[in-house]
Amino acid sequence: MNIVLSGTSSAGKTSIVKEFPQKYNTISHDDLFKKYDFRICRNNQLKNKFYTNKEKNKILDDCIHKKLIENLKEENIIDWIDTYDENNELLIDKYLPHKFHVLVYTNIYDLVDNLIKRMYDEPRGVWLFEKQFVKYYMKTNNKKESIDTINFNKFINSLEKIKWEFESEKDLVDFAKNIFNKLGINKIIKNKDYYIKPRLNNYDLILITKNKSPKELKDIILKNLNK
Repeated sequence: MNIVLSGTSSAGKTSIVKEFPQKYNTISHDDLFKKYDFRICRNNQLKNKFYTNKEKNKILDDCIHKKLIENLKEENIIDWIDTYDENNELLIDKYLPHKFHVLVYTNIYDLVDNLIKRMYDEPRGVWLFEKQFVKYYMKTNNKKESIDTINFNKFINSLEKIKWEFESEKDLVDFAKNIFNKLGINKIIKNKDYYIKPRLNNYDLILITKNKSPKELKDIILKNLNK
């Protein structure tokens, strides 16, 4: 059975993967990019005609997922950043329909702390909020379907720890507003807690990392896998 761990960069997927038994073959999004030149893969499929950026990106995404399939064995842990087709459906569902798909959720404040922890060895940036986090999650008014709450003032306080990512205080605040807007929160009440949920509901397990070790999270996955 293939186990796919999806989620934003710095959510803790790689740390969880390391806890799995050695019988599992590990494949990651990053490793595929290191191993293959996807520009060549894409360009080999381009014809002499006009393409939109969206069309070219689709060809690139297809290349990535085909290489994923080529690298699969019977038991795999796949460390993945979800990508979507033109209908906003997961490409990995198209290329890997039979899998146990886990969404690894880490809240926005802990993501900031993880950026700080990784700044010297594997640096990331606040792009993961505007290019990844907002694609995975959105506001909901239904408490029962929510997985967490987010608070504007608390997010601002977290971003204050990484001021080097911004040009000014205004730039920092505008960035936070943009993130909340993309989550579907347009009229922001600064001290209000908003409920959020995954944008898609086709995950087999939503794994919330708060106050859990990578080993505990691995155990949760295996327990649910064997149900």
